[in-house]
Formats: sequence, structure tokens, C-alpha cells
Amino acid sequence: MTTFNFILFLKAVNITKNIELLILLRVVMIIGEVIGTVVSTIKVSKMEQARLKIVRVINPYGKLSGKYFIVEDSVGVGVGEKVLISDDDGVVRKLLGKDNIPIRSAIVAKIDNINIYY
Repeated sequence: MTTFNFILFLKAVNITKNIELLILLRVVMIIGEVIGTVVSTIKVSKMEQARLKIVRVINPYGKLSGKYFIVEDSVGVGVGEKVLISDDDGVVRKLLGKDNIPIRSAIVAKIDNINIYY
């Protein structure tokens, strides 16, 4: 996975204090595009309300990296939308307000625009 070491300015929908805190803590954040949903009729009881999406990782320029994630959709995005993913299970648990939930990655913002300043 590629790590980017430049300033990334995001204009996102539904930015909360939690997301601002995640960025300040320099938690691993990944840019991706939602390509589908996951439907499961039988799952762990702590995941009953979880909405799962399939996200493919892209770089800030929109090129595919070949990696995919199944993530919890805490924002409510649709297929084809660009999103910001937190890939830290401790942060995701705090964000979702649930302890001991078997989810490592979650969508924390919908990306409207990416501006890169050199």
C-alpha cells in the first residue's frame, strides 16, 4: 500500500469532530471508490446494524492500486462515490461507539473534491 507524505485537502460531506481528530492523529487514511455492497443474512450479533461496502483503493489522482477493502459504511454513501477510509480498528471502534466489534475499516467521509498543492 502506498503512503502519501503530502498535504491533502479534502472537501467532504458530514465532516465531524471525530474525522478532524483522526486527521490530526495521523491515523492511516485511505482514499477509495465504492464499487459494491455486501449482503449477509447471518452475521455476528454485534454487526446486525452494520452496512458493509466493497471499496477499491485509488491514489489521489484516481488510479487504481489493485487493493480492495470491505468496510462499514458509517456515512451512507452509494456505489461510484469516492470515500475516505480509516484502517485502524481502535479508531473505528471509537467512531462507531462500539467496543469489541469485529470491524477494522470504516468509511469516515465522502470525498467531493481532492486538491493537491505541490
